[in-house]
Amino acid sequence: MAWVWNFFFKGDHKTTLGMMVAFPSVLLFFGSFQIDLFTALLDPRIKLEYFLRKN
Repeated sequence: MAWVWNFFFKGDHKTTLGMMVAFPSVLLFFGSFQIDLFTALLDPRIKLEYFLRKN
């Protein structure tokens, strides 16, 4: 958590803004990835079909 304090209190506002934009999208990506992984563990066939339809 130290890097958060550095970003917000060292005055690196461009990096802070970048993090504020990037962080939610990273969370979103990992969130959807986790759901995909969970689905794949439950039923690999669903996962395969989902991937084929997605790509």
